[in-house]
Formats: sequence, structure tokens, C-alpha cells
Amino acid sequence: MAPRNNSSVPQEKMGNYFDLYNGKFTVNDVTLLSEVPSNVSFSPFCSIWRYSDAPLPLILEVLACSSKGGFLGFYKEQPSDRLMNSFGKFSGRDFLSIFRFKTWWSTMWVGNSGSDIQMETQWLLLDVPETSFYVIIIPIPEGGFRSALHPGSDGHVIICALSYREP
Repeated sequence: MAPRNNSSVPQEKMGNYFDLYNGKFTVNDVTLLSEVPSNVSFSPFCSIWRYSDAPLPLILEVLACSSKGGFLGFYKEQPSDRLMNSFGKFSGRDFLSIFRFKTWWSTMWVGNSGSDIQMETQWLLLDVPETSFYVIIIPIPEGGFRSALHPGSDGHVIICALSYREP
């Protein structure tokens, strides 16, 4: 059995693993995505955490690890039932992904550039050997949307959010 994470480590001493600054999304100062558009934001998990009625030991354990994750988001001026936005680009970084190729069927895909991912990618696992970490990007929709990652040109990763509402 693996040892439990030490939930007694204060948040301030751990720092944030992730940062989005000057168009670069980094983990431990290693660039994951470059050319990140200015309408993309990153919110660490600990900054958006809400009160929970979960048991206190569980809350403390989650908060102790909260600097290890967060949420990328984007903002668009014009509302639409189909929103597409680049999250930035990567190349030369191995990944494993799962994409939907039929309504009820998914399969894996590998590559090393944002342009290598397939349409309707459901999650993207990036290898970060410089830190001995893996980073997973999961397109989680907010509100009445579904979302997936799509390939872009020149290594860009595109998020596509579709509304459930009728146009």
C-alpha cells in the first residue's frame, strides 16, 4: 500500500506547481503550453474551493494537494452555441490521449504535438520528464456545454465547447 499524502504540510510551503504568465503555461517552471492567448486564464484549485460538508480529514487532505491542480478557462465576448479557442501550443512533448471516434466508442492516440491530437479528444496526458510528472488536461464543461479538445495548426490545442441548447 502506498503511503498517504501528508495533509499536515501547509499550503504556503508547497507553492503552486502551475503558472500561466506571459503566454506560457508552466509546471515547476517547465513550459507545457506556449502562445497561450490572453483570453485564457488559470485558476488553481485552492482559489476556487467552496465549503463542503465532507469529513474534515478528507477536506484537509484535498487542500494539502490543491496546489497540484487547477482549471484552465477562456472568455469570449460574443455568445455562441459553439465556442472554439486555442489553449496554446506544444511540440516535442509525448502524450497519450483518448478520443471519441463514434458516439459510443473511444480509443487511445499518441503523439508529440498539439497538432497530433485527434478531433473529439476527451483527455490528454502529457509526459513531463523534466519533472518526473505527468499532466492531464481534461476538458470539463461549465453550465450547459459539452467540450472536447481538437487539433490546431502549428501545434495548437483547441478547446471546442458546444451548447446543449437549441440555437
